[in-house]
Amino acid sequence: MEDWKYKIMNSLEGIEKAQPNEQSFYKIQTRIKASKRQVDYPKYWLAVAATIVLILCGNVVAITTFYKSDAIVSDSPEYIELITDFNIYNP
Repeated sequence: MEDWKYKIMNSLEGIEKAQPNEQSFYKIQTRIKASKRQVDYPKYWLAVAATIVLILCGNVVAITTFYKSDAIVSDSPEYIELITDFNIYNP
C-alpha cells in the first residue's frame, strides 16, 4: 500500500540536467537587457521631474515668506529707525 510513495520518490533516478541551447540563452539575455533599458528611463525622468518640482516649491515658499516678513517689519513703527539708518542700538 505504501509502495506508491517510494515509486514516486525513485521515479526521478537517472534524470539528466537539461542543457539550454546557446543561441536561445543569448536571445533571453538580450531581451532582459532591452526590457531593463525601457524601464530605467521613465524612473530617471520621474526623478528629474520630482526634483524640479521640489526646487520650484521651495523657491515659492521662500519668496512668499520673505515678502510676508518684509511687510510685517516695514509696517511696524518700532523698526522704522532701524530700517532707515541701520542703527541697531538707539542712542
